Amino acid sequence: MLADGNRAMSTIPGFNQIQFEGFCTFIDQGLTEELYKF
Repeated sequence: MLADGNRAMSTIPGFNQIQFEGFCTFIDQGLTEELYKF
C-alpha cells in the first residue's frame, strides 16, 4: 500500500499533494467531530 502511494507521488506530485492535503483535512475534521461526540 505504501509503495503504491510513493509511486503515485513520484508520477503526479501536484495532484497527489492536493489529494493528500484534502485527505488530511478530512481526517482532522472527522476526528474532531468524533471527539466532540464523547
